[in-house]
Amino acid sequence: MRKKIVIIGAGPGGYETALYAARNKMDVTLVESGEIGGTCLNRGCIPTKSLLAESLSGVFNRSDYERIVDKRESVIGFLKNSIESSLKKAGISLVSGHGEVFDSKTVNVRNANGNTKRINADFILLATGSKPIGLEIPGYSCSKVSDSDTIWTLKSLPATIGIIGGGVIGMEFATAFAALGIETTVIEYEKSILSTLDTDMVKRYKSFAKKQGIKIISGAKVESIEETDNSAVINYCSNNNAGSVEIDAVLSAVGRWGNYDREHFDKTGILHNNSYVTVGADCQTSIENVYAIGDINGISMLAHSAVSQGRQVIDYLIKNKPVSNRYIPACVFTEPEMAAVGMTETECADAGTEYFVEKLLYGTNGKAAAAGQQEGFVKMLVDRDGKLLGLHILGAHASDLIHYGVIAMEGGIDVFRLSDMVFAHPTLGELFLECTRNLKDRIGEKHV
Repeated sequence: MRKKIVIIGAGPGGYETALYAARNKMDVTLVESGEIGGTCLNRGCIPTKSLLAESLSGVFNRSDYERIVDKRESVIGFLKNSIESSLKKAGISLVSGHGEVFDSKTVNVRNANGNTKRINADFILLATGSKPIGLEIPGYSCSKVSDSDTIWTLKSLPATIGIIGGGVIGMEFATAFAALGIETTVIEYEKSILSTLDTDMVKRYKSFAKKQGIKIISGAKVESIEETDNSAVINYCSNNNAGSVEIDAVLSAVGRWGNYDREHFDKTGILHNNSYVTVGADCQTSIENVYAIGDINGISMLAHSAVSQGRQVIDYLIKNKPVSNRYIPACVFTEPEMAAVGMTETECADAGTEYFVEKLLYGTNGKAAAAGQQEGFVKMLVDRDGKLLGLHILGAHASDLIHYGVIAMEGGIDVFRLSDMVFAHPTLGELFLECTRNLKDRIGEKHV
């Protein structure tokens, strides 16, 4: 008899896991209260990349926003239809409504009419994603403030905008807005924007952001927002000095936390820390047979991480294969792009790890020079045995090139083997290859 699984949430983690479970002969029910594709498809990854593609093309400005919206909706619609077709073809039961865990093998689904349906299963998988964190400051609820979910409802773009938060979401929006001719100011609480990334990479990127007209105020705590008839004022404190920025609109991009009903989880006994659901090494919650993947567990707030966790949970359930940590690449679609996998140089130093570092500029690469994409670098960190510890890329197609590092790290391929490989010429991939060859020469004979 086929094992039955109910998956709550049809974002990338949910629908990809549903498809994988169906391919592995499980009886799958997928529950979604909103739109197929979740935040990623409807309000996150895809619409943001569509906005970036149009804004960076140099063809549009903020007055062309209606055309940009039409393109975005076309892309979303195409992908949504593709997902729905795949789910139907796989024989997955798609249920519309709000799903809640009743017990270890039961889910209650409440539809738009308020009617409740009970679904029994062998396993339950929570894949409900995340939602924007709000700021508890005066004026946050004013009409001039949007977050990364609600900003898509704007009918037109402002002439000036203040972005609270200089993380990935904030800087990607800043890139797009500045390219559309919007005067853009980013206010970041930490000492630096993109604080989780390699410091060399961020330092170099800041110079690009400045050239693009993005003003960055770091180490600043936003204390209030004041709304006037036609504008808003963001009041902040930096180094004990008060400051303010007057703009037409505010985007809050201070982070996201798990999307779940805290009170209901307390009632059902699902442990959480008020931000994310608590899971064990196999992604199981505190209730047997109930698992949680993706943003809701807070391990890695990335769509591809949710997909990986979901596939691994299915393998665990049907093959008893343990869930393991993966090398998860992170990409920032600014201009130029940034991408990273593994440890930063700071993390290596803090951990007391002996390492070698090699950095090659894009300007040394034939393909980059021919394409006019000389800005940026590839930075590689390896240990004494030539094993990759981290890869950090700033430059054109960084989000594609980072996968060389993922493959090498997952496969345990050291620079001694990598350096003997043959890459096509002229390609940007040669930057990665050249780094491995330089490191091989520096390390010398492999340490045993």
